[in-house]
Amino acid sequence: MNRVLYIIGIFLLFTTYSCESEDTPEEKRAEELIELESFIAENYPDATLTESGLYIVWNRHGTGQAVSFGDYVNVIYTGKFLDGYVFDASSYHNGTFQFYVGAGNVIAAWDEALQLCKVGDKITIITPSTLAYGTYGSSEIPGYASLVFDIEVIEIFNK
Repeated sequence: MNRVLYIIGIFLLFTTYSCESEDTPEEKRAEELIELESFIAENYPDATLTESGLYIVWNRHGTGQAVSFGDYVNVIYTGKFLDGYVFDASSYHNGTFQFYVGAGNVIAAWDEALQLCKVGDKITIITPSTLAYGTYGSSEIPGYASLVFDIEVIEIFNK
């Protein structure tokens, strides 16, 4: 009998410990925001913060046409984690990337940022997971991952 109680006690201890060590979604989001704000303060203190939580830095102001919702745009980009690791880039594919702005074909951060751009703009966006791949992530991008994208707007096809 004592052995059964001992085994049950050990089981309850491990069950309780494993439940307590698991971060809640709220805790994971809070950790992400602390890391993101620290990253911004250290690397992009002059970044513009949008209402949605997206940070934007204009590295070069273009002089071309303004990008609007529904435009078919051609961009060059590099996607990185906050530690600088490049997880994707247009150079890994065909050199450029085309998509319809606002159609939901890209992460929400891109749709928002590109509508603030002109042809010729070079921007860096720093996006929280809520505007990127969310709580679950995608492929090699984990959930709750803030991301950095360098984007250059090359052309608008339908203006």
